[in-house]
Amino acid sequence: MKFCWRITKYNPKYRNENGVFLNDEWCIYSEIGKTFNSNRFDFKEYARIEKLYIDAIELFMECHNIASLQIDTLEKKRKLKKDIHNTDDMVQVFQNVEDGDWVEQAHIKDLCKLILRDKLWYKLKYSRKMFVHFGWDFYMYIGSSLACDKAITVIKESGLFVELFKSPYE
Repeated sequence: MKFCWRITKYNPKYRNENGVFLNDEWCIYSEIGKTFNSNRFDFKEYARIEKLYIDAIELFMECHNIASLQIDTLEKKRKLKKDIHNTDDMVQVFQNVEDGDWVEQAHIKDLCKLILRDKLWYKLKYSRKMFVHFGWDFYMYIGSSLACDKAITVIKESGLFVELFKSPYE
């Protein structure tokens, strides 16, 4: 890929010289209800950040004028049941998704919620145009054959941080 970025909620100014993030912040879905920097982390804040990540993926899809991404290296970690945060659509996607499937943009949202909530793991790709890789603790890597300057600008304005960075999952 010609371009690759690490896109996260983590401000790089809080990294040490080795790139380790030092600020006390939530990093996974299961930490909802815990306190960080004297603030209780709730689902409303989680959902706000989750949406920014999904919006970033959709901006890159728009940049490339593509309507679907292919799942690669799918891992299902546990069963999923409907609850207050897992919708019927999310459960359906979880039960039916297979490695190699093409996922239309309309279903990317539910698919990405599943990985960000640690229910699935996979990589997304579209031939040589783009890829999306997810790391642990809300690290996302997007590779692109295009600079996608407008997408980068919108993502930065949303409050996420965009750094040129090679995906460790390539």
